[in-house]
Amino acid sequence: MRLHTRQTNNTLKMTFWMIGFISFGIRCFLTFSQEVLAGNGGYYPLQVRTVLERGELAFPDMPFLFFLEASIVKMMAFFGVLVNNEIILTVVKIIDSLSIPLALIPIFYIVNQVNTKLSKSIALTVLFSVLSFYTLNMLSTSQKNAMAITLLFATIAAFLNYLNTLKKGALAWGVFFFLMVGMTHFGTFVFALLWGVIYLVVRNRWKAIFPLVILLVASVLLIYSFDTVRMLRLISSFTRLFNELPNPPQIMSAIVYGVIAYLAYRIFRNNKHHLKDSERTFVATLIILLVIVSLPIIPGQYSARLNAFLFIPLVLLVLFFERFANPLAKRVISALFGLIILGSVAFKMLINPPEDLSKEALIDMAELKESISEPDKTVIVSRHNLEFWVAWILEVDVSQENKFDEVLVGEYETVFIINQIKGKRNAHSGGPRADNQRSHFDEPLIPENAVLEASSDYFRLYKYSGP
Repeated sequence: MRLHTRQTNNTLKMTFWMIGFISFGIRCFLTFSQEVLAGNGGYYPLQVRTVLERGELAFPDMPFLFFLEASIVKMMAFFGVLVNNEIILTVVKIIDSLSIPLALIPIFYIVNQVNTKLSKSIALTVLFSVLSFYTLNMLSTSQKNAMAITLLFATIAAFLNYLNTLKKGALAWGVFFFLMVGMTHFGTFVFALLWGVIYLVVRNRWKAIFPLVILLVASVLLIYSFDTVRMLRLISSFTRLFNELPNPPQIMSAIVYGVIAYLAYRIFRNNKHHLKDSERTFVATLIILLVIVSLPIIPGQYSARLNAFLFIPLVLLVLFFERFANPLAKRVISALFGLIILGSVAFKMLINPPEDLSKEALIDMAELKESISEPDKTVIVSRHNLEFWVAWILEVDVSQENKFDEVLVGEYETVFIINQIKGKRNAHSGGPRADNQRSHFDEPLIPENAVLEASSDYFRLYKYSGP
């Protein structure tokens, strides 16, 4: 019996290793096929370089990922590697490719705790957890989100271990990983916080009031200590409930997850005698979480972001219920997850969004540096996402067009506005604007009292000289 268990566990480990190599390989291919990280990808190397140079972030944010990457670069420097922009960018790309595959470590422990029997549906469920469209779409633009999801899985693994063993050490690890989620990504932390609130209410009913107050106050203080803007956004979100009519995607999402929650409830009701008391509370929380998060009661942007996390409770429910499912249900689960995985990988491989900027454009941008005589007293206004590369190459403060006002002008002696006139087009720009002053890149408008200060093959740099 022990030999059989050992062999089964070794097979499970080998399966996880294979899934890890496959997911890491695909993510590396997609990441390193980009000369320059797409979207807001420039934000990450810029933050890391600022940590290395000044020991602080260039923009207020949850700090863990940036300090982790900076520590890796520091370690490389200790072993004699010459630190430059290229090394920082390479480290950022590697961690970007590795973040989600690392989630397989806590998922392995979760599978061991809820279902030790390996099957095709279990393997595809695990593969789905790291190779769905959502996790692949985090590449470049949502690196903090990817790392936070891995930490959230670690929180869940530690918490399940505590429920099964009641060891205080397991609970301490769960609290630690929960705090690390908060220090990594705001949206993932809000989702984890909502999960914790539902669990406490389901488990303790009215007795949950005191621990809920402690949890919420501690969470708000954690966010406030790193980014006051995000804290205010969290508090203000409660005032926006039911403020907007739901859009069609919200309604469809609520219907789909509502059906999934109903089916999960049916399975739970018929098989709850096979679950421990602690597992029943945990599974009931997962079902309620599917319903509450998918309800179209908050604005579409926030709703879409929270709904994206629902693949996590969905994966956990499949892992819990797979042992109770009949062969037909297992085949359906395998087919659905298999199609989603293939579709997600094919879509990303074939239709990977183009970069906003080519490497040639970055090299060309460096020519503008000669026109900036006092970088410490200069700010450059650019379109969103380009500003990170402007700060990366020209080493000045940056801002966006919507923040271009008298306050900004008063803070700096020199204000420049940069327009890109050539290079790869942003896939999300929607084409040229009707306003002929706009370029295909949706560049900032140039005020009448701005003069052309410098130009290159790819860019025009205008100096603002107004009041």
